[in-house]
Amino acid sequence: MTMQFHRSARQQGFTLIELLVVIAIIALLIGILLPALGKARESAQQVKCAANVRNAAIAVASYNTDNADFYPPHYVYGAEEDGNKWRLEDQIQTNPTPQNGYIHWSWSSFGGNSDGSGTAVEAFQCPSVTNGGAP
Repeated sequence: MTMQFHRSARQQGFTLIELLVVIAIIALLIGILLPALGKARESAQQVKCAANVRNAAIAVASYNTDNADFYPPHYVYGAEEDGNKWRLEDQIQTNPTPQNGYIHWSWSSFGGNSDGSGTAVEAFQCPSVTNGGAP
């Protein structure tokens, strides 16, 4: 003797309560997972920041080794409008030729090229800090 269960025409779909319970469970799972994803993103940004700092330190150490234990100049006034040449005489005055601008130490460390290629700005930023660490 087998028992057969038949749904009546009235019980063909899900009830409103069943749908609401399923939606509530999905919302609860999303609420649990989102903070974990945020922490993973923050951790990845911190790793990227640490890698950027490490690469900058390696570049400065390489410059130091290649240039008789001198560190790259912090900021120097440029001797020309384009390029990375500078003169010691120009550093004694306060920006003798403002149109030439200044040369940042990163130019020396990362070897900026005249064609515009070189280190990207992101190499000096920390994505986990507001404005990448810039003021």
